[in-house]
Amino acid sequence: MARTTAWIVKTTLVAAAMAALLAVTFGQARAVPVLVHQSHEDYFSNGGTRVTGCFGRGCTSATFLFGNATGIQLWEVQEKVFVDREITPTHPEVTTFFN
Repeated sequence: MARTTAWIVKTTLVAAAMAALLAVTFGQARAVPVLVHQSHEDYFSNGGTRVTGCFGRGCTSATFLFGNATGIQLWEVQEKVFVDREITPTHPEVTTFFN
């Protein structure tokens, strides 16, 4: 009898864990990401930044400079910012990807 009870308890715990995982996964699958900003940024040794291909939030134009964008290019960033309005419609979550 004790053996059967242990099996039932173990099976119930596994089933509960799977249900919790599915509930979390379902919540994530309903996500509706919306691209709200995209740009390519080049950072230079003289402290400046050149932004190209900019559209969406925060873009004053498609191409613009911050500071002295001359000298050696140190690194670059391809940036995409997504907002998920499905999960939190009044306070959207923002996800930023950098390549």
